[in-house]
Amino acid sequence: MTPPAAHATPLTDFATWEPLSRLLWEQCADKGGAGPFELSGQLSRGAWSLPRLGRDFAREQRAVEPVLAALAASGAAEVAFVARLTADGSVTLRLFPSSPAVEPGIASAH
Repeated sequence: MTPPAAHATPLTDFATWEPLSRLLWEQCADKGGAGPFELSGQLSRGAWSLPRLGRDFAREQRAVEPVLAALAASGAAEVAFVARLTADGSVTLRLFPSSPAVEPGIASAH
């Protein structure tokens, strides 16, 4: 049995994540190495936590704005992610949205 396909929402639309994915990929490429790279982070309506690959706060803020807007539009409190970035520029994202079935703990979801 195949589960029904989940409908796309602004939070699961790749276009929402493209600016952040591009920023992460460019920062990995600048560090050298062919990859693949696996990075994780977490975003909530008021804050975010990303890998420390170099800090250009204004650029980072522009990259997370679409995700923060999607969080607000969906009513979700937060989302964690794992991104796999390859040398050819492809990106695979795994999203871990908050859920009423999971209580917040001391550590983050990533």
